[in-house]
Amino acid sequence: YQHFKTVSEHSPLPIILYNVPGRTGVNMTAATTIRIAGDFPNVIGIKEASGKIDQIQEILDWRSRDFLVLSGDDALTLDLMSRGADGVISVAVNAFPRKMMTCIDLAKKGDFEGARKAYECLEEAVTALFAEGNPTGVKCAMSVLGLIGNTLRLPLVPGTPQLEARFKELIAKYDLN
Repeated sequence: YQHFKTVSEHSPLPIILYNVPGRTGVNMTAATTIRIAGDFPNVIGIKEASGKIDQIQEILDWRSRDFLVLSGDDALTLDLMSRGADGVISVAVNAFPRKMMTCIDLAKKGDFEGARKAYECLEEAVTALFAEGNPTGVKCAMSVLGLIGNTLRLPLVPGTPQLEARFKELIAKYDLN
């Protein structure tokens, strides 16, 4: 709370919290999120990547009407949106923007059946995006698509030849380009 209080007091810009315990080693509870959102008007939302559906549901249940709840996990996005989340800050959209946005647009219209059907072609690719860590997977996929080179700075390393082959297979199988 004290960290985000200080950030909020010094930021001239709107703030979106990012709860990613897998990277920080600390989970921000729903109670803390709601307290921060209530106390600091320039905190406008959260990218929730805890993977804890009950915690995210608690935020959805107790948030103010204008506080955004965004999925931080591509694989959970449609489930969270069906529960009332506002969208996603996505990794997959970097490599597969048209396919991912089709899913999100359908979900925003309330067509969750259509969104889930549209997501089927992405399910294996999203799993592959994280098989060797992030951002390794998405950069490998984007390299296979010809968008960037498969180069990362140390200590990160490029995707393996096996991952590259997997993306070639999935992109061809599901027309993900």
